[in-house]
Amino acid sequence: MLDSLISCFGGEPIVTLRREECPAQASVVDVAAPDESTVAFFSGKESDLGLNGFTQSILTWGHRDVGTIPAVGGPRQTITACTPVTTAAELQAFPAGACLASDNPAWSPDGKSLLYDRGSPNAGDSGTWMIDLDGHNMQRLSPDTRGAGTCR
Repeated sequence: MLDSLISCFGGEPIVTLRREECPAQASVVDVAAPDESTVAFFSGKESDLGLNGFTQSILTWGHRDVGTIPAVGGPRQTITACTPVTTAAELQAFPAGACLASDNPAWSPDGKSLLYDRGSPNAGDSGTWMIDLDGHNMQRLSPDTRGAGTCR
């Protein structure tokens, strides 16, 4: 766990949270909302190194979700609902429209939506997406992802 959430710009911590308040395995690519009232982040299991530590496959991808937390501390709200895949059977049965991992959140200028990178084994379900803060109104903006560390 982290002692604080750090802005993606590398400055001072946006807010220091007590350990018990920090989301498990929170990332360091955390971004304050335009009004600085809320912090967006991704958390979850990072990717495994794969066979002999050198290969990656869809079965070793990490499982991450995008969430928010009040800048003054408080409960976490998970925005995306991705599903990990660790076996060939789970991969074969993976539903259309579902995601494996969501990360790299960035705020819309009005602070009402988040842009994020989304990974899926299904064609058309990966890329850069936008979602309302209540987890509804998802829309794919691009088949390409913005990449790690991109904030705005």
